[in-house]
Amino acid sequence: LASDGVADRITTTNPEHWSAAELALGRNLGSRGEATIDGAGTRLELSGHETLLRIGQGGGEARVSLTGGATIALTSVKEAERSAYYTGANVFVGRDAGSEGVLTISGPGTVFGIDGTDPGMDIGRRGAYGLVEIRDGGLLSLTGGTAGTVLNVNLGDPLARGATETFSYGSGTMIVAGRGSRVVLDAAPDVNVTSLNLGRYGSGRLTIEDGGVGSLAERSGVGIASTEGSYGALVVRGEGSLLSAGGFVAAGVMRSDSDSPLFETLLPWTRPASGGTAQILVEDGGRSAAPELFLNGAALLEGDGTIEGIVRNLGGIVDPGKGIGELLVSGDYWQSGAGVLRLDLSAAASDMLRVTGAAQFDAGVIDLDVVSPVGLPASIVIARAAGGIVLAPGVQVRDLPTGYRLELTEGGTSLVVTNSGTTQTD
Repeated sequence: LASDGVADRITTTNPEHWSAAELALGRNLGSRGEATIDGAGTRLELSGHETLLRIGQGGGEARVSLTGGATIALTSVKEAERSAYYTGANVFVGRDAGSEGVLTISGPGTVFGIDGTDPGMDIGRRGAYGLVEIRDGGLLSLTGGTAGTVLNVNLGDPLARGATETFSYGSGTMIVAGRGSRVVLDAAPDVNVTSLNLGRYGSGRLTIEDGGVGSLAERSGVGIASTEGSYGALVVRGEGSLLSAGGFVAAGVMRSDSDSPLFETLLPWTRPASGGTAQILVEDGGRSAAPELFLNGAALLEGDGTIEGIVRNLGGIVDPGKGIGELLVSGDYWQSGAGVLRLDLSAAASDMLRVTGAAQFDAGVIDLDVVSPVGLPASIVIARAAGGIVLAPGVQVRDLPTGYRLELTEGGTSLVVTNSGTTQTD
């Protein structure tokens, strides 16, 4: 397929009939498909009213390797609705129970592009496993869409065509590694939903490392473990590594948990009682940037990196540091409900939450874990907020060391654990 600089095309253009351009590899139980598309100028195109690329389905296995400056392009043009299930350009990497799909996009100038009506990608769907790796300068790009349509990428998802269908949960992984490596979701301005879902029902994990970048359009959201029983993880690791979402990042959070109008708009299909188990790890210079980051349920935010935007801890856990360390919130921090700020204290060093804006603790818990009780300093700063700290009377302080108290100092900008005169011992 598409070798030696030649462009292979699978295309349908007849406007009088429903038409599709489809390429399926590893389509049935026991089958295996492989495709290598390599070299600058090499190009594989699929275009039609409905355009599908399926990598591992029906119990089969498949691997697609896109390298060396080559291109895969899926495009679709909207006509009258002619398909019961799909319209637009869609890619499935691992679809159906027992299937496995792997897609690798590597090298400078290597591009996998999905454009047109209802562009989307499912990685690990309906009991399958899917893996997408973007390395060494490769690009995965989803663009386009029309008014009222959806542009999304789902990692770990079922297929539900009706209320009576039994879910079979999939597992999906995406890795964006190396400087110049990118995944970009850039919908047209009037697209209804632009979203990246990590474990919407199944299990999904996105790792951005070593300078890789994930970028979502202005009105967009990242949902992590957004339904009960699901698992989702976001890891942003290393200098230059960035996840940027134009709307929000939500971990273990449902619509009913949030008063954000954008949240309501971007996740209109999820209404379960609670979210799943979610983890956000930002470390070693990594950054997560979104106007708002929501935490609730079994959601954990940890690391020594930077969170850009407002952090709304509605009921999750914020655990600064990698072991012992500092988490930077470039924005405001707001804790309510059952939210927890968990900090390790020791004689040598202690965790700290640093906030460039204001920090407001309306409710929840400040949980202190004394790692080394002997020799604790007389004064330990556990939080600093340039815009001031508000600590409501109802906030619980758990496991305060013997003889210490919690107080605001430095004009209300520092939250300090202070020795009140009693010596801390074993």
